[in-house]
Amino acid sequence: ITVYVVSHNYGRYLEKAIESVFEQTLDDWELILVDDGSTDHTPKVMKFYENHPKVRVFRTDGIGLTAVCNLSIAEARGEYIIRLDGDDFFDENALLILGNYMDRDPNLGLVFPDYYLMLMSVVGNFIWMITLWMPLLMVPALCFAYHL
Repeated sequence: ITVYVVSHNYGRYLEKAIESVFEQTLDDWELILVDDGSTDHTPKVMKFYENHPKVRVFRTDGIGLTAVCNLSIAEARGEYIIRLDGDDFFDENALLILGNYMDRDPNLGLVFPDYYLMLMSVVGNFIWMITLWMPLLMVPALCFAYHL
């Protein structure tokens, strides 16, 4: 599975996103990191990982999300591909579960993961966290045949 992380000035969140890939229970993955012209410490965070054998780092000059996603897809070597935004992170079983769904049903063309929306607030000396669960959505592949 290819995971690609795109960052434009997400340096303060990026390490958590990257580490969530390293913490996966499935170990058959590659990680593509793309810094799209960040002016924060994103390049420094990515540089820390660039010598890892499962990680490839790319730097672009503010070409935008669509172009960066196209670059990542072109560079992907995995059977499946998933984008992880630089300010998000995976559950430790995300790749295992999503990969298994895809492997089990050849009619699936796309799988969306569950996700949790985490709202944090600091009140006095306490940190309150509210977690909202969003359901899994599986979308069957669509095939069209045209007869000439």
